[in-house]
Amino acid sequence: ASAGCSSGCTSGTSCSSANSSGWSPAAGCASAGCSSGCTSATSCSGASCSSSCTSAAGCSAAGCSSGCSAAGCSGGCGVVDIFNPCSAGIGSGPPPTPPKFYARYKPFSMMAAVVGFPMICQSRLVPVECSSTFVNDYNAQSSNPAYLPPLNAPKNSSVLRCRGQEHSTAQHLGYSPRLGGSVPYYCVFLSSDILLKAKEFEWIDDLTDHVFVASFMYTVNEDAASVVRLDFEMDGSGSFSSEAKVSTYSRLKGSDRWELWCGLQITFLLLVLTRFSWLLLTCVRSEGDRKTLLGDAVLAGSLGCYGTYALVRQSIDDNKILSGLVFLTQRFLSVTNAGRSEIESVINSYFETLEIIMGNVQEEETMKAIAYVLVLFCFLRVIDFLEVHPRIALISRTVKTATFDLFHFLLISSFVFVTFAWLGYWTFGADNHHFSTFQGSMQTCLDMLSFGAWPFEEDVGAGWLDKVWCFCYVFIILFVSMNIFLAIIVESYLSVKESTTQRIEVRNLFFDLASLLGREMLALRYGWPSTAQVLQHLEKMQLYTSSVTASELCKSKAAPFPNLQSSQCYLDFYVHLLGTHVMDQKSRDRATDLEHIKVILKLLGEPDEPSPAVVSHFLEAVLRLQSAFRARLARKAVKRKLAQKQRQAAVKSEADQPAQVKTWAIDKLGLRSEQVDLIMAAGHAAAMQELSEKALQGSGLMQKKACLPASAFGAGQESGVMRIYM
Repeated sequence: ASAGCSSGCTSGTSCSSANSSGWSPAAGCASAGCSSGCTSATSCSGASCSSSCTSAAGCSAAGCSSGCSAAGCSGGCGVVDIFNPCSAGIGSGPPPTPPKFYARYKPFSMMAAVVGFPMICQSRLVPVECSSTFVNDYNAQSSNPAYLPPLNAPKNSSVLRCRGQEHSTAQHLGYSPRLGGSVPYYCVFLSSDILLKAKEFEWIDDLTDHVFVASFMYTVNEDAASVVRLDFEMDGSGSFSSEAKVSTYSRLKGSDRWELWCGLQITFLLLVLTRFSWLLLTCVRSEGDRKTLLGDAVLAGSLGCYGTYALVRQSIDDNKILSGLVFLTQRFLSVTNAGRSEIESVINSYFETLEIIMGNVQEEETMKAIAYVLVLFCFLRVIDFLEVHPRIALISRTVKTATFDLFHFLLISSFVFVTFAWLGYWTFGADNHHFSTFQGSMQTCLDMLSFGAWPFEEDVGAGWLDKVWCFCYVFIILFVSMNIFLAIIVESYLSVKESTTQRIEVRNLFFDLASLLGREMLALRYGWPSTAQVLQHLEKMQLYTSSVTASELCKSKAAPFPNLQSSQCYLDFYVHLLGTHVMDQKSRDRATDLEHIKVILKLLGEPDEPSPAVVSHFLEAVLRLQSAFRARLARKAVKRKLAQKQRQAAVKSEADQPAQVKTWAIDKLGLRSEQVDLIMAAGHAAAMQELSEKALQGSGLMQKKACLPASAFGAGQESGVMRIYM
């Protein structure tokens, strides 16, 4: 039955508390039976003994001493194996005959299967002597035989010890370490029985540095292998910090999405290769600054190298991880006995598979980090590309405008933030786990800043230190610093927006996109050069202060126009888009006169948009009318000149008569000389006033002009656009 007995028991005899053939309850036949040769002094419990066991060859719950063979302990091992290998699935005694098959009467309700047993590993530090007077005095304590153990005898080792800096490679409870990278790890399988024994024998003690528990899982529907890992770090004070991580590997090659991924990857590589070639060609041909082109070429080359490596890596994937899990399963099932060497071989296979999976996961993490950096650079480059239009360049221009202010602000605020974090670590680190480390204190302060987290429990925080720290942190960091930061950003944004609004050539994005399409269509019709060629011409002529005219563009070598009409249409296109504000004063006056012509033609019954032929005919008629009108004015002016000369001659002939008139008036009329002078002066002033009025009236006739000046329609007149707007 469940408990066998020595001689006298048959195969059908059940031995429990009462035993046959002289056995007493103290003889100890329990869950594991004993064969012949066991005596009343032999205790058989968790492990069986062979026929060679004697009264001195005690078989206890774990391991055997010298003389045991069939129970899994070699002769003279001398080490107590607290981690019973039988818990891996191998029982004591001969195994029963297996059935033909096992019938499943319940379906599996799990989406993922656990492969093998979990494994627990630890790294240990070497013990060193403590450099402490108290430790030396404590370890030198004397014993007293009058006390109970363990105070009645001296100790053969130190009671207190310290942890060194190097990792230990010596055996620990009979197990040798395995190298995981450069760190030796002690590993055993984990079960409920082994966990109890590990606690009983203090497998994890004061020298433990790092502990991790790992288990393999396979997700059936996703064809993915995962490593569930719990890591624990122990510091010198015995405090543990934990971290849980699930690393999953899914084989892409051979899956349903493999063809789609290959197609997208090849398309991506072709686009990158095209851009890289175009950038190199442009960089070779460019005569200006090549730093931006070289930077874009380096980014495109990096993307191409990353994509090529990812494609080759996935194409030659040999499925080591999944095949390693299958091998590990077969290795578990191929164990023939519970010997130490067999179990350690399985542990080694488990550890090797774990190293392969973690190495692959680490490679995937490295690839992900590289991809993250490349995507970040691409994102920054896209933001830089957005400056192609002023309306969508607000973000980048705002940040650039506020760069220096933000730098000085962050310089001060970072110092204040670190000071508060250190103060919280120094004040609350011993009582509050949120501030137990300086790094944790900084993370806690950042969480308070970002998410409004409260690091104090409800029953804590009533102390005056907590209140002072919280009040100062909230006031200085949240209220003052955050509002200053927002003020800097808002001020820069308003400045950028105002400067953008004042630019008369800036329109909305969709209008400019439609204008680009219209420009390309008109360029095909009129043979306009490219925008880059026009820009090259303007850069060469940037020192000129005169306006850009159609004649200048027509004569340009950098931007060749087929004829003068084509260049004039080019200027008219941009004037039509942006308005007459981009034209110089002379061109705006000409445009105003043309508007007057349209108004007159509209009054004469012409259509709203007269043709160029009608406008030309109208200008010729106006010029003829002005010529006739000016000829008539000239003839009248000649007549007035002749009449004026005649009057001047008459006045000159009369200039000699004043003396005679004065003498005659004195002699004949009896007037005094002063009276005669006043009379003559009054008559001359009236005559001068009359002559002046006539002269002014004649001058007014000479100054009359037509409503349409001839200078506005003279030959050789053309529009000019101010160079700054071009």
